[in-house]
Amino acid sequence: MVRALSHLKATVVSASLVTLALPVSLQAQDKPLSVECIDSNSEVAQAPTEAMTRWLSSHAESYDRSDAFTISATGAMNRVFAPSGMLVHPLQMAEVVRRSSSFSGDKAKLVELGISGSSLGDTSSYADQLSAALDTEVQGCDGIAYYVNSGLYLCAAALKETEAVNNRLLPIGFHPEQFPMFMAFCVGKGQSPDPRTLLSSQAAYGLFPNELAELDAAAKSDAAAAFRLYQYYWIAKQDRDSALSWLEKSANLGSQIAQYNLAYELFESAKVEQIERANGVMDELVSSGARLPDLREFYTNSGETNE
Repeated sequence: MVRALSHLKATVVSASLVTLALPVSLQAQDKPLSVECIDSNSEVAQAPTEAMTRWLSSHAESYDRSDAFTISATGAMNRVFAPSGMLVHPLQMAEVVRRSSSFSGDKAKLVELGISGSSLGDTSSYADQLSAALDTEVQGCDGIAYYVNSGLYLCAAALKETEAVNNRLLPIGFHPEQFPMFMAFCVGKGQSPDPRTLLSSQAAYGLFPNELAELDAAAKSDAAAAFRLYQYYWIAKQDRDSALSWLEKSANLGSQIAQYNLAYELFESAKVEQIERANGVMDELVSSGARLPDLREFYTNSGETNE
């Protein structure tokens, strides 16, 4: 196993895929797919995001594949996040991959992005951009990436809006292309899948209603709270408009990571006035001595804009 650069912490694994024997509780297809089975008061359900991301990282490290260079990270809607919350540009990710000693032989022929929402869209997805940068095939996930602690990665169908309630741990419907279809249902009230066994970034970054209310109150003057709401809406809820509103709020409150991510989104808009604003944001970050990449290096053709 080889770790990518520490500031990105993308997991790179090698060896063979471990076959998972599904427990009976996950094979029982006569149970309702309903959020009513969530016990929001359980100690596990209330585990902080930091704990869940540690579990998720551990799960991802258990996933081994010999015929592909595999990357896991927090992501959604064609965005990939470093542990700091900083967005990782596809060209930046390409640099990390190229520098890895594991990216050779058969592994240089296929890159697997085990990252939620990394292949959305026809030609401009994160996976497509990374593929162009590496000049090799890249397979992303257009749904939600789940990892099981026994060594299995699954790209599942995204939850419908009616199911995407303010709970961290949701019953999950899996529709992976590379494995026989199966469903993971709640066995009964309070018996949802244990995140220490089965987890996604979306569950890890979810919030219960009380947590959401507390953050909403604090975010009026707290950049970190506003940034956490940005992550919640982008990663867990996949609500772009709400996420960008909180990102802007966090940036205005002084978060340099938020300012960086805001510049990223402004550059991605490909609009003249937004690119001018993005350049201004990067000027201020560079002048302040912020230890962040200069996004302008990744947008050298930013003259191609949308009016």
